[in-house]
Amino acid sequence: MTLYETSRTIIGARSGEWATRATRGGSTWRLSWLPETNLTVEQARAGVLLAEILATPRTLTDPAVWDELGRLARQVNTTVPQAFSALLQRAQVRRSS
Repeated sequence: MTLYETSRTIIGARSGEWATRATRGGSTWRLSWLPETNLTVEQARAGVLLAEILATPRTLTDPAVWDELGRLARQVNTTVPQAFSALLQRAQVRRSS
């Protein structure tokens, strides 16, 4: 999975989901699909990577991928179904606008 990262943003190449610093120079990050949650940079990276994996359906047939999804979801204090639901809602909103 490809992530584009700068000191202020992390962007997923496939999903288009992103994370950004909540304040200039601060250590708090926010995910596009989990905007109310304050995260560390490691958690933000995990959240974008989670979105990237879920945006690549062919990878979801691999049981090891589900283990990775669970690990990533736990890092951002959510579950895989909750993350999938939030990402699906965001995709539907983007398609309708």
